Amino acid sequence: MKEIKGTAISPGTALGRLYIHRRNERVSGSEKTREPEAELQAFDSAVLKAGEDFRDLVSETGSRGDRLAAELLGSYLTMLSDEEFRSEVKERIYGSRLSAREAVSSVSERFAERLEGLEDEYLRSRSDDVRNVASHVMDILSEKYPGSVLSGLCAEGDGPYLLLAEELLPTELMRAGKGTVAGLVTRKGTAVSH
Repeated sequence: MKEIKGTAISPGTALGRLYIHRRNERVSGSEKTREPEAELQAFDSAVLKAGEDFRDLVSETGSRGDRLAAELLGSYLTMLSDEEFRSEVKERIYGSRLSAREAVSSVSERFAERLEGLEDEYLRSRSDDVRNVASHVMDILSEKYPGSVLSGLCAEGDGPYLLLAEELLPTELMRAGKGTVAGLVTRKGTAVSH
């Protein structure tokens, strides 16, 4: 049996089947395009789809009485409509001829790094929210978008699960069914992360 040591964020003990969550690989390198109009159109469509997904989650979490999750998702909807973000993505697509995925990755990382440079720990941790929203848009742009891998845990019925992951995005966890996840172990995250 392998023992893993870490910092507990919540008190208690959890038992369940181990589920190792591996996220799809992110963009690495420069994905170039010869068709910037098509890439911008794909970006706009992905943002619309991400907005639909987040609104659906707001509805689901609201019906469960999870006000904090609904507020978080509301902030994600605001991020999706940020004109500065859209303008910079468009500039990277047209100016640097990057694919929509590469442009979203590049711009979101710059925004996240800007937040990480702040002194306030809470504001620094919001860089995770920027990456979460961007990750969702990039997943949709990858054309391999299945919703969430974790949503399948609800159907398996073998839970509860202990999730082991590099990191878990709030929207990924929200798609897992209530009572499905007994505990989380992540390598990344802080005490003020969602």
